[in-house]
Amino acid sequence: MKTSKVLSYAFFFLVIVFSTTIFAADATSVQQNPRKTSTAVTPATLNTIGKFPSLIKINSADIAMISTIINAAIDDNMEKSKTAGKDISSASADMVKLLSNIEQDISNYRNKMNECKNKNYTTQDQKDAHCTDDMTLAQCSQNLFKMCITKEHSAILRDTNNMIGLINNRLKKSTGDLEKSVRYINKGYDW
Repeated sequence: MKTSKVLSYAFFFLVIVFSTTIFAADATSVQQNPRKTSTAVTPATLNTIGKFPSLIKINSADIAMISTIINAAIDDNMEKSKTAGKDISSASADMVKLLSNIEQDISNYRNKMNECKNKNYTTQDQKDAHCTDDMTLAQCSQNLFKMCITKEHSAILRDTNNMIGLINNRLKKSTGDLEKSVRYINKGYDW
């Protein structure tokens, strides 16, 4: 066989091999590149740059962990919100009772003040109020007045301190917990 014929066959063979390789590579890239077809996007192609296909179907496995974590955190914070809401409701009921008590304490205090202003005090009352000979009449009168209203004044102090404790210990904590939980739920959808 002549050398030219052998070279012709070799050239023809190389053209066929080269063409087959190019077409095979192109066929493989078409099957794997969803941007050239309307097949589903896969994790391997999510980070490629180019034009997106006209139809994308989210692979639930790609977002399963994120959605599980977000849903668990939202559910946990919803339970915290419910607990805080119940605590606030209970504290509010206690606050209403305390407000009623304080209102009654103030009414009793005002009545007692009028009674104490109009009362005549005995020598024993003066001793009980720690009035001494070196005091003025005004100073002794103030001591007598304080002694007279002590019980009613103490009731106001007790109930207002209970209200302050309720606000500081229960309402502030519960409203703070509720706010944190609701803010988390609000932000949980913004990842």
